[in-house]
Amino acid sequence: MVKIKYAYCKYCDKEVHKPSQKPLGSMQKNYWIVICIATLGIGIIGYYLYKNSLKKKIYCPTCYSKLEFSSEPFEKPKLAETLTAKQKAIAKVEKKKTGKVPAKKKVEKKEVEVEPEEKKLICELCGETLKEKTKTCPYCGAPLKF
Repeated sequence: MVKIKYAYCKYCDKEVHKPSQKPLGSMQKNYWIVICIATLGIGIIGYYLYKNSLKKKIYCPTCYSKLEFSSEPFEKPKLAETLTAKQKAIAKVEKKKTGKVPAKKKVEKKEVEVEPEEKKLICELCGETLKEKTKTCPYCGAPLKF
């Protein structure tokens, strides 16, 4: 019975169907060229054996980072291509909020006056927080409406 493996790239946030090998570095290419020339072409057989069977296919074909394998399928995230610019900005802000987890500390109960929070200014196109009201975003140059 064949085990089905699912591969997931954490960097790209997507499921990978055909993992690839990590490409050879420039020094490794030079070594193989020297071996092939020194053995009068017989080293090509060794190169093909190394390339096709010895190197494991455990890398993402787009970013060449190591993949995470599982026997169960991974949850597929929403495609960024189908989102509008505003939805992308909101998703980016939400991702930043969930990424930072404050350390848990013991807090004494004190009565504190609640001050109204200032409304955060966020660019609709790139999702960056702005320090002051301006006509254009300093990060992406998009016109802003307030």
